[in-house]
Amino acid sequence: MDFQMLNSADFYNKTASFYDVMTRFDKRQNREREWIRQWRDKYHFNSALDAGCGTGSTALALAAEGIRTMGIDISEKMIAKAGNNARKLDIENVEFRTVSFENAGNKIKQTFDAIFCLGNSLVHIRPGTALDKTIRSFAKLLNPNGILVIQLLNYAKILYTRERIIDIYRDGDEEFIRFYDFGGEVLNFNILRIDWRTEKASHELQTTRHYPHQRTELEKSLVKYGIEIEKVYGNIKMDDFDPKVSPNLVIAARKK
Repeated sequence: MDFQMLNSADFYNKTASFYDVMTRFDKRQNREREWIRQWRDKYHFNSALDAGCGTGSTALALAAEGIRTMGIDISEKMIAKAGNNARKLDIENVEFRTVSFENAGNKIKQTFDAIFCLGNSLVHIRPGTALDKTIRSFAKLLNPNGILVIQLLNYAKILYTRERIIDIYRDGDEEFIRFYDFGGEVLNFNILRIDWRTEKASHELQTTRHYPHQRTELEKSLVKYGIEIEKVYGNIKMDDFDPKVSPNLVIAARKK
Protein backbone atom coordinates (compact mmCIF):
# COMPACT_ATOMS: atom_id res chain seq x y z
CA MET A 1 0.00 0.00 0.00
CA ASP A 2 1.53 3.32 -1.08
CA PHE A 3 1.85 6.11 1.43
CA GLN A 4 3.39 9.55 1.74
CA MET A 5 5.23 10.61 4.90
CA LEU A 6 3.61 13.87 6.01
CA ASN A 7 4.78 16.52 8.44
CA SER A 8 2.48 17.19 11.40
CA ALA A 9 0.70 20.20 9.90
CA ASP A 10 -0.07 18.47 6.59
CA PHE A 11 -1.09 15.25 8.36
CA TYR A 12 -3.70 16.99 10.50
CA ASN A 13 -4.87 19.28 7.72
CA LYS A 14 -5.73 16.09 5.82
CA THR A 15 -7.31 14.55 8.91
CA ALA A 16 -9.44 17.55 9.91
CA SER A 17 -12.43 16.68 7.69
CA PHE A 18 -13.10 13.38 9.51
CA TYR A 19 -11.30 13.88 12.83
CA ASP A 20 -14.45 14.54 14.89
CA VAL A 21 -16.12 11.35 13.62
CA MET A 22 -12.99 9.25 14.22
CA THR A 23 -12.49 10.57 17.77
CA ARG A 24 -16.21 10.61 18.75
CA PHE A 25 -16.27 14.35 19.42
CA ASP A 26 -19.93 14.52 20.46
CA LYS A 27 -19.56 11.71 23.02
CA ARG A 28 -16.42 13.16 24.59
CA GLN A 29 -17.71 16.48 25.91
CA ASN A 30 -19.43 15.26 29.07
CA ARG A 31 -16.58 12.86 29.90
CA GLU A 32 -14.02 15.62 29.45
CA ARG A 33 -15.91 17.99 31.70
CA GLU A 34 -15.94 15.33 34.42
CA TRP A 35 -12.17 14.89 34.51
CA ILE A 36 -11.60 18.63 34.17
CA ARG A 37 -13.58 19.18 37.38
CA GLN A 38 -11.43 16.51 39.05
CA TRP A 39 -8.20 18.21 37.96
CA ARG A 40 -9.43 21.70 38.88
CA ASP A 41 -10.41 20.53 42.36
CA LYS A 42 -6.93 19.11 42.90
CA TYR A 43 -4.74 21.69 41.13
CA HIS A 44 -6.84 24.90 41.33
CA PHE A 45 -6.66 26.75 38.00
CA ASN A 46 -8.87 29.44 36.44
CA SER A 47 -7.17 29.78 33.06
CA ALA A 48 -5.78 27.14 30.72
CA LEU A 49 -3.93 26.62 27.46
CA ASP A 50 -4.86 23.53 25.45
CA ALA A 51 -1.68 22.81 23.47
CA GLY A 52 -2.42 20.61 20.48
CA CYS A 53 -6.14 21.34 20.72
CA GLY A 54 -7.14 19.70 17.43
CA THR A 55 -10.80 20.43 16.75
CA GLY A 56 -11.26 21.84 20.23
CA SER A 57 -12.80 19.10 22.36
CA THR A 58 -10.76 19.70 25.53
CA ALA A 59 -10.55 23.47 25.09
CA LEU A 60 -14.33 23.70 24.74
CA ALA A 61 -14.89 21.48 27.77
CA LEU A 62 -12.54 23.69 29.79
CA ALA A 63 -14.36 26.82 28.65
CA ALA A 64 -17.75 25.24 29.40
CA GLU A 65 -16.54 24.83 32.99
CA GLY A 66 -15.97 28.59 33.21
CA ILE A 67 -12.19 28.45 32.68
CA ARG A 68 -10.61 31.15 30.48
CA THR A 69 -9.17 29.04 27.68
CA MET A 70 -6.97 29.27 24.61
CA GLY A 71 -6.42 26.39 22.21
CA ILE A 72 -3.43 26.19 19.88
CA ASP A 73 -2.58 23.81 17.08
CA ILE A 74 -0.17 23.68 14.16
CA SER A 75 -2.97 22.74 11.73
CA GLU A 76 -4.98 25.62 10.27
CA LYS A 77 -7.82 23.32 9.29
CA MET A 78 -8.05 21.85 12.78
CA ILE A 79 -8.24 25.36 14.22
CA ALA A 80 -10.97 26.28 11.73
CA LYS A 81 -12.96 23.21 12.83
CA ALA A 82 -12.44 24.14 16.49
CA GLY A 83 -13.91 27.57 15.82
CA ASN A 84 -16.91 25.98 14.12
CA ASN A 85 -17.40 23.64 17.06
CA ALA A 86 -17.33 26.58 19.48
CA ARG A 87 -20.07 28.30 17.51
CA LYS A 88 -22.16 25.11 17.35
CA LEU A 89 -21.90 24.69 21.12
CA ASP A 90 -22.38 28.43 21.74
CA ILE A 91 -19.17 28.69 23.81
CA GLU A 92 -17.58 32.13 23.76
CA ASN A 93 -14.87 32.32 26.45
CA VAL A 94 -12.33 30.48 24.31
CA GLU A 95 -9.82 31.57 21.68
CA PHE A 96 -8.12 29.42 19.04
CA ARG A 97 -4.81 30.19 17.33
CA THR A 98 -2.62 28.45 14.76
CA VAL A 99 0.84 28.35 16.31
CA SER A 100 3.53 25.72 16.93
CA PHE A 101 4.54 24.60 20.40
CA GLU A 102 8.08 25.91 19.93
CA ASN A 103 6.89 29.41 18.95
CA ALA A 104 3.95 29.72 21.33
CA GLY A 105 6.02 31.34 24.08
CA ASN A 106 6.95 34.22 21.77
CA LYS A 107 3.64 34.52 19.92
CA ILE A 108 1.25 34.47 22.89
CA LYS A 109 1.43 37.39 25.31
CA GLN A 110 -0.83 36.08 28.09
CA THR A 111 -0.02 33.45 30.68
CA PHE A 112 -2.04 30.61 32.19
CA ASP A 113 -2.59 28.75 35.46
CA ALA A 114 -2.53 25.42 33.59
CA ILE A 115 -1.29 24.01 30.30
CA PHE A 116 -2.75 20.76 28.99
CA CYS A 117 -0.82 18.95 26.26
CA LEU A 118 -3.04 15.90 25.79
CA GLY A 119 -3.99 13.31 23.20
CA ASN A 120 -0.41 12.21 22.57
CA SER A 121 0.34 15.59 20.96
CA LEU A 122 3.91 15.90 22.24
CA VAL A 123 5.12 12.87 20.24
CA HIS A 124 5.18 15.05 17.12
CA ILE A 125 8.11 16.97 18.63
CA ARG A 126 11.61 15.66 17.96
CA PRO A 127 13.75 14.83 21.02
CA GLY A 128 16.60 17.14 21.88
CA THR A 129 16.51 20.77 20.78
CA ALA A 130 12.90 20.81 19.56
CA LEU A 131 11.62 19.23 22.77
CA ASP A 132 13.63 21.68 24.88
CA LYS A 133 12.21 24.62 22.90
CA THR A 134 8.70 23.29 23.49
CA ILE A 135 9.16 22.89 27.25
CA ARG A 136 10.82 26.32 27.47
CA SER A 137 7.84 27.75 25.60
CA PHE A 138 5.40 26.10 28.00
CA ALA A 139 7.39 27.38 30.99
CA LYS A 140 7.18 30.93 29.65
CA LEU A 141 3.40 30.66 29.31
CA LEU A 142 2.81 29.19 32.79
CA ASN A 143 2.07 31.39 35.77
CA PRO A 144 4.26 30.83 38.86
CA ASN A 145 3.11 27.62 40.55
CA GLY A 146 1.17 26.76 37.39
CA ILE A 147 0.52 23.14 36.43
CA LEU A 148 1.63 21.46 33.20
CA VAL A 149 -0.19 18.25 32.27
CA ILE A 150 1.28 16.02 29.55
CA GLN A 151 -0.59 12.95 28.34
CA LEU A 152 1.19 10.39 26.18
CA LEU A 153 0.61 6.79 25.28
CA ASN A 154 2.57 4.49 27.58
CA TYR A 155 5.52 3.80 25.29
CA ALA A 156 7.28 1.68 27.89
CA LYS A 157 4.52 -0.86 27.29
CA ILE A 158 4.05 -0.27 23.56
CA LEU A 159 7.73 -0.65 22.71
CA TYR A 160 8.04 -3.77 24.85
CA THR A 161 4.95 -5.54 23.52
CA ARG A 162 5.31 -4.17 19.95
CA GLU A 163 1.64 -3.28 20.14
CA ARG A 164 0.71 -1.92 16.69
CA ILE A 165 -3.01 -1.19 16.90
CA ILE A 166 -4.00 2.00 18.71
CA ASP A 167 -7.68 2.17 17.84
CA ILE A 168 -10.28 0.74 15.46
CA TYR A 169 -13.59 2.53 15.05
CA ARG A 170 -16.44 2.23 12.55
CA ASP A 171 -19.16 4.82 12.05
CA GLY A 172 -21.72 3.69 9.50
CA ASP A 173 -19.90 3.05 6.24
CA GLU A 174 -16.62 4.60 7.39
CA GLU A 175 -13.96 2.73 9.33
CA PHE A 176 -10.81 4.18 10.89
CA ILE A 177 -7.77 2.17 11.95
CA ARG A 178 -4.94 3.90 13.77
CA PHE A 179 -1.74 1.85 14.01
CA TYR A 180 2.04 1.94 14.27
CA ASP A 181 4.91 0.68 12.14
CA PHE A 182 8.00 0.08 14.25
CA GLY A 183 11.44 1.17 13.11
CA GLY A 184 14.21 2.02 15.54
CA GLU A 185 13.69 5.07 17.75
CA VAL A 186 11.02 6.60 15.51
CA LEU A 187 7.53 5.20 14.91
CA ASN A 188 5.40 5.62 11.81
CA PHE A 189 1.89 6.57 12.88
CA ASN A 190 -0.79 5.64 10.35
CA ILE A 191 -4.47 6.37 9.88
CA LEU A 192 -6.22 4.01 7.48
CA ARG A 193 -9.64 5.30 6.45
CA ILE A 194 -11.92 2.79 4.71
CA ASP A 195 -15.15 3.60 2.87
CA TRP A 196 -17.36 0.49 2.72
CA ARG A 197 -20.08 2.01 0.52
CA THR A 198 -18.70 0.52 -2.68
CA GLU A 199 -18.44 -3.16 -3.61
CA LYS A 200 -14.68 -2.84 -3.55
CA ALA A 201 -14.02 -0.76 -0.46
CA SER A 202 -11.98 2.36 -1.14
CA HIS A 203 -9.31 3.40 1.31
CA GLU A 204 -6.89 6.18 2.13
CA LEU A 205 -3.70 5.91 4.18
CA GLN A 206 -1.77 8.77 5.68
CA THR A 207 1.38 8.58 7.76
CA THR A 208 3.48 10.82 9.98
CA ARG A 209 6.31 10.30 12.48
CA HIS A 210 5.96 9.85 16.23
CA TYR A 211 8.81 10.18 18.72
CA PRO A 212 7.99 7.87 21.67
CA HIS A 213 8.97 10.09 24.61
CA GLN A 214 9.13 8.54 28.06
CA ARG A 215 9.29 9.92 31.58
CA THR A 216 13.08 10.10 32.04
CA GLU A 217 13.65 12.09 28.87
CA LEU A 218 10.78 14.48 29.61
CA GLU A 219 11.87 15.03 33.20
CA LYS A 220 15.35 16.16 32.10
CA SER A 221 13.83 18.80 29.85
CA LEU A 222 11.27 19.93 32.44
CA VAL A 223 13.90 20.43 35.14
CA LYS A 224 15.97 22.64 32.80
CA TYR A 225 13.14 25.18 32.75
CA GLY A 226 12.09 25.11 36.38
CA ILE A 227 9.25 22.61 36.12
CA GLU A 228 9.18 19.67 38.51
CA ILE A 229 7.09 16.51 38.27
CA GLU A 230 4.62 16.24 41.14
CA LYS A 231 2.77 13.09 40.16
CA VAL A 232 2.57 10.51 37.36
CA TYR A 233 -0.77 8.91 36.52
CA GLY A 234 -1.81 6.04 34.28
CA ASN A 235 -4.65 7.96 32.63
CA ILE A 236 -6.41 11.31 32.70
CA LYS A 237 -8.74 10.02 35.46
CA MET A 238 -5.72 10.00 37.81
CA ASP A 239 -5.40 6.24 38.25
CA ASP A 240 -1.97 5.04 39.42
CA PHE A 241 0.69 4.53 36.76
CA ASP A 242 1.98 1.02 36.08
CA PRO A 243 4.52 0.91 33.22
CA LYS A 244 3.49 -2.65 32.35
CA VAL A 245 -0.26 -2.12 31.99
CA SER A 246 -1.27 1.57 32.05
CA PRO A 247 -2.61 2.84 28.72
CA ASN A 248 -1.15 6.32 29.24
CA LEU A 249 1.68 8.19 30.87
CA VAL A 250 0.18 11.36 32.37
CA ILE A 251 2.64 13.77 33.95
CA ALA A 252 1.50 16.52 36.31
CA ALA A 253 4.36 19.00 36.76
CA ARG A 254 4.55 22.30 38.65
CA LYS A 255 6.40 25.48 37.69
CA LYS A 256 8.43 26.50 40.70
